[in-house]
Amino acid sequence: MADRFRLERIAYIDWISVVLLWLGVLGLAAAGTGAEESMAGRRAWRSGDEGRALVVAFAAAVIALAASASCAAGGGRREGAGGAGAAAGQGGAMSFDGGTGAGDANPLDPDAACASARDEATWVPVNMYIMFDKSNSMLDQGKWAASTAALQSFFSEQASAGLRVALRFFPDSGCDGSCTVQACATPMVPLGELTVEYAPTDQQENALINAFGQVIPSGATPMSAALQGATSWAVHYLQSHPTEKAVVVLVTDGEPTDCNTKSSYIVGLAADAYSAHGVLTFAVGLEGSSEALMNDIAKAGGTSKGIFVGSPDAEQELLAAMNAIRESSVACEFLMPDPGPGKQIEPDLVNVIYKSGPDGPPQIIGQVPSAGGCGPAGGWYYDDPVKPTRIIFCEGTCAAVRADPNAKIEILLGCATIPA
Repeated sequence: MADRFRLERIAYIDWISVVLLWLGVLGLAAAGTGAEESMAGRRAWRSGDEGRALVVAFAAAVIALAASASCAAGGGRREGAGGAGAAAGQGGAMSFDGGTGAGDANPLDPDAACASARDEATWVPVNMYIMFDKSNSMLDQGKWAASTAALQSFFSEQASAGLRVALRFFPDSGCDGSCTVQACATPMVPLGELTVEYAPTDQQENALINAFGQVIPSGATPMSAALQGATSWAVHYLQSHPTEKAVVVLVTDGEPTDCNTKSSYIVGLAADAYSAHGVLTFAVGLEGSSEALMNDIAKAGGTSKGIFVGSPDAEQELLAAMNAIRESSVACEFLMPDPGPGKQIEPDLVNVIYKSGPDGPPQIIGQVPSAGGCGPAGGWYYDDPVKPTRIIFCEGTCAAVRADPNAKIEILLGCATIPA
């Protein structure tokens, strides 16, 4: 595929090449004249001024030719400090293929006259409701101790900073055999954002960690009420925060014993929340859970399949599962920028710019029509092409951006959208 990304300074470099080349030619000519004049009397001119002029001229010519050849060979594309490997998460800056299309002579200048606004992109906030089973069977085989340690580690990890988490145990405080959905929809630890600080400075982390120390496993498994309460919380949250994202994480070690125990009903709760409101439901099954039910809940909730923990190293497995859920939940989704009072954004006049750090060269990420249009070159697409509220990166582009700790994403308004 032809390169579609070109450096803004190509024309500048070409002019330098031409100037240096002409200086080299003129220098060679001057040196040659001096040589002819002195040939009759001496051969030592090579160590004199004329000789030095010849060397300098020759060097200038070589530099000019090398610069010109480099531009021609590279087509104006720069891979960045990390080369192509950086896009695969190997570190360093990365390069995208976004551009105006094969054969275009100039890239989009982020400071072009067509640009009406340029702002740093705002990530879509992720709000996680963890519904955690504390039934009596969690005391078996050390499951409660292992799961408690895993969740506490998850809350403390630096990678969890920025994640918003709410926590509810079941059966507990009305979210039990009474099947009170409203009680299940009320978190025991209200929603709050984890920070880069550690507990107790991070008050949300501190509250989540302490919550596990304040309960003792007991009771049965009112799974339907628990899941209905969790999805209900997520749906209501999105109704008042439509530009954000809400996910449910159901962690259990058993099969439903109280309330509605029909698998079809429980699976339907996850399906309704996902299809009507976009709420993702992750199903984590500890030893003793129904693999078929967990898989069905996850599939209906838009997360493909259940995650199972059952080895002697349950603590690390559960921590890995929670980390995987966090990574898949915190996808590369960005809010559409605010154009200002009385203004509207034209969807076909939006461009996405990637920079590695504040001083990195801007690179255009091209647009694809939809998620189905994502290919090896990556790109981005709208959640709704007609009335977009989010900009979503293709999986490969997202992985590359998240692999760069210095990544900075900007949204440029006013210039025709560049395709991938």
